[in-house]
Amino acid sequence: MPNITGARMWVDVPAPERKTGGVLDVVRVIDVTDPHALLGAEYLTDACTTLNEWLSNCATAYPPGCDPLGTPVTEKKDFDNLDLVQGDPFALYNGVRCENPAQRVDVYEERARASLILKESRGVEKFLTGLLIGLSGAGNEPPYTATSVVDAVAHLEQYLDDNYGGKGFIEMSRHTAVHACAAQIIGAGLDGRMATCGGTPVILGIGDESTLFASGQITLLRGAIQVFSVGEMNLADGTCAPARTLAERSYVPLVECGVARATIAG
Repeated sequence: MPNITGARMWVDVPAPERKTGGVLDVVRVIDVTDPHALLGAEYLTDACTTLNEWLSNCATAYPPGCDPLGTPVTEKKDFDNLDLVQGDPFALYNGVRCENPAQRVDVYEERARASLILKESRGVEKFLTGLLIGLSGAGNEPPYTATSVVDAVAHLEQYLDDNYGGKGFIEMSRHTAVHACAAQIIGAGLDGRMATCGGTPVILGIGDESTLFASGQITLLRGAIQVFSVGEMNLADGTCAPARTLAERSYVPLVECGVARATIAG
């Protein structure tokens, strides 16, 4: 068959499906319309503190109680503060250069919007990796050095059990998830979402090949996609800048309670 070039035909090929298992498939995403919420947000949670024990079983008055032998005790009950969860905004954007002068700008606007949606989860995951690194260093839980991915997941599961009252998350890279699946400590449910053997949801795409995290509930406030365009223009240096279009979206991540980090040695 002769080698014929320059006779290509334009065809419409559907966009690929968005990858699953990432942050947008697992966390609570709240699409907000009030722009003030996207400047930062906060709320109170009941899930961060653990329960305290009261050993007295022969008195209901507070204080004092008495021990099982009837001896008065001076033990007092502790009262914990509710924990304040705070989050600050960040934005993701996708810029497209309209190199074809014959193409309408609104077509490029739609392409910029579609591209942002397709890549959105990965962008949020990259931001959360840095955020969780910072949060894990801010608490009293030092980073744990694990001997294997099994050891890392076991430590993080126990951390959540000891420190968090709700259903938390374990976060790991997709690279690490392959090894965790091979070790049969995480697996996919019927909905395609990953979870540990203990039922803790796993967020893929956060961390690197050796770093995993455990966190409380993550809520992501998400604004509407905004699209901006500018036509081609003559610049002062005599060149002509092509038309450009920009799709941008703002987010506020809210992470409950502490964050633990485990690093696999070697």
